[in-house]
Amino acid sequence: MILHRRFSIIVEPAEGYDFHLTARAYALPGEYDGVKARIPIFEKNSLAIAEVTCLSDGKLSVTCYSNTNIEKSFVEEKVRHVLAFDEDLSEYHAIIRGDPVLNAISSKFKGLRMKGVSNLWNAMLIAFCQQNASFKQGWRMYRNIVYNMGLKVGLEGGISVFVTPSPAMVVEQGLAKLREQGLGYRANYVLEAAKVFVEEESFEEKLSEVDVEAYAAIKKIRGLGVYSGRLALLLAQRRYSLTPLDRWTIRILSEIYAKKRLSLTEAEEEAKRLWGKWSGLSVYFMTIVLDAEVISKALQRIAEGRVEPSLCGVLTPMTLWQYSW
Repeated sequence: MILHRRFSIIVEPAEGYDFHLTARAYALPGEYDGVKARIPIFEKNSLAIAEVTCLSDGKLSVTCYSNTNIEKSFVEEKVRHVLAFDEDLSEYHAIIRGDPVLNAISSKFKGLRMKGVSNLWNAMLIAFCQQNASFKQGWRMYRNIVYNMGLKVGLEGGISVFVTPSPAMVVEQGLAKLREQGLGYRANYVLEAAKVFVEEESFEEKLSEVDVEAYAAIKKIRGLGVYSGRLALLLAQRRYSLTPLDRWTIRILSEIYAKKRLSLTEAEEEAKRLWGKWSGLSVYFMTIVLDAEVISKALQRIAEGRVEPSLCGVLTPMTLWQYSW
């Protein structure tokens, strides 16, 4: 499929915003290449890719490629949602200044924002792949789904981009194909989730209307527990107050902050005490500054004061775009 160039717009980010830091985070090859970010956008029967470049004056150029005509305002809003280019985090930066893990986000990496995803289905795929998996394992699974089950589209006069398979594409390809991607037990859950999205076309829209505890509404997705559900909503809807707690995060909260062993409930209370309505965002940034290392190495890095992300030389959330495995 070839997507044709439709239009370009210029948007102005907030002062201090760092496009390249934000765009490279958790980006697969092609989603970011060191110069441009490419954001898939889905709207009913339309598929678009927004190609974003930072200009010399700091403004962002957004060029839209799509298979049908699509509204400029819709594309701009999706790019704003994913890249958070006009988001003000001054309140949050004040809270984490001096934090033993997150301080760099308030200083050297102040221009970094959380890179979201354009829809809930995509976020759920990421969340399923992160269940009981290391950073490398989880993102290899997700990469396999995108590259082996997704759609390869060409941009008019430009490169080809792999796009996450739609729920209907996953249902059509079936369980055997999912298992080939190394998902293990997760394959059954991903297929069931895809069926829910196919059968309930307004599922995501309904979910966006519920309150901050929205993860409770997605319990109909079998296998999507509290951690995965909150992670999906954090990425897809920027619900920063939802804390996706797994064993990794609980260990850090226990050993670095509370200085005692915490239960799941106690860990959530500690996160709220530390970061308030920004607790989910803090978990995201912890994975960035600690390179999503396994917990033993993450704790060692904190003890040694090495709490800044690696930008080259090793596979991390910030260098994922450079590796194709």
